[in-house]
Amino acid sequence: MRLSIKLAAASASLILSWSAFAQPVVAPAGQPGGAVELSDTPKDDPEARKLLIESVAAINKMGPISFKGRYASAGAAMVIDGNADVRFVRNNAAPQESLFWSKGRLQMPALDKPDFHVSRYTDDKGAKRTAWQDDLAKAVFDRPEGPGPDGKETEGGRQLGLVLRSMLLPAMISNTPFADELKESHAGGDVIKAPCIFLADEVIGGEPCRVISVIFKQGSAMRKIWVSPKDKLPRKYEQFRNGLSRYWELDGLVALDASKAAEAARMPTPDGYRLDQSNVGGVQAPVVTSPSAPGVQPAVTSGGPQNGQLAPDFDLKAAGGSNLTLAGLKGQTVVATFGGSVFPQSWSNQSAAATSLAGKPVKVLALACRESDPARATKAFSDAHGAGQLLLDADATATLYNVRGFPSTVVIGPDGKVAAFFEGVVSEADLAAAVAAASAPAH
Repeated sequence: MRLSIKLAAASASLILSWSAFAQPVVAPAGQPGGAVELSDTPKDDPEARKLLIESVAAINKMGPISFKGRYASAGAAMVIDGNADVRFVRNNAAPQESLFWSKGRLQMPALDKPDFHVSRYTDDKGAKRTAWQDDLAKAVFDRPEGPGPDGKETEGGRQLGLVLRSMLLPAMISNTPFADELKESHAGGDVIKAPCIFLADEVIGGEPCRVISVIFKQGSAMRKIWVSPKDKLPRKYEQFRNGLSRYWELDGLVALDASKAAEAARMPTPDGYRLDQSNVGGVQAPVVTSPSAPGVQPAVTSGGPQNGQLAPDFDLKAAGGSNLTLAGLKGQTVVATFGGSVFPQSWSNQSAAATSLAGKPVKVLALACRESDPARATKAFSDAHGAGQLLLDADATATLYNVRGFPSTVVIGPDGKVAAFFEGVVSEADLAAAVAAASAPAH
């Protein structure tokens, strides 16, 4: 029987998946007495920098708009892909509190509800509310913005967070758009800044754009911004670091009537749907089972290899410098957890779950993924008192094992075949049961 535990905190996964992008890489100061140029990079183009500054000004006074949004990641086993129709009303005084209506689909590891239809609007008393449409329940749920009475995130809050972090270009909801790209740091008389240069013009959604590249570190840390010369608003934004990239794209941007901005973010109740409205903040919508199979939620396709298949071999370097292959462990039961320093629960959970295996002939492995610095992975493993042996640079192995979210744990029997695969946090009891089943002598 296939064992699988679903990762529940999908919105948190979205943040953690890309925490490696949070800080730009800045080279050390060079010659004193003037602007310091980064080594092996082109010179800063004042016209490109000027256009980016003009784009900041255009965003800061932007009126209500509608567009077709796209968000995607590339170059990693964890692929995220989303698109949506969006109406956006920017709060120029407090951009993080901007209003919007959005309907679309976001596909990412362990997200069991990819379709979303959600809005953040202001009611007649000026209070912010969240509304979301549930097609299975045939209802529109409408609640004051915020967590539930227990302090936990609700379905409406989850959808709100996913839209804010994926469908809306970061500069649109930032108090200081493109602050990292335009930031200058001072070291004595030196000024250090990442060069802005023009690349070849491109067309995004039918709109001709100037393309600005901001280079933090040549070949490994860059940003690209596609700006329309017509209104100075960005149409696409891409972050690139250490071979991984993610981007936001706006197609068909249209200015909306400012006098109707308040209505642009409101969600109507479709015919045949009921309005479930409450003034108790963040009340969780009821769970509705599939009408085609009462009492059973619609199935979600799991990641991981199939039980009983021969586990893909790997040859990985251990933190101590030696190499370890799966083939060399044949005859032992293997427990391998895919995780990393950007997924803090990976190693602490692995350590807790592995306590039930103490004294048993089981090889416990921690496979580090999404790491640009082996030392960081080693420290995270040590800080979490991770169990077993740490193996580095496991991204390609995660792809072989169809890993869609972190942490994920695979149990491999002495015969080299997959015995169980867990997505998300695995309990001690479930892991112990899977190991016992895998280690049992064949009859």
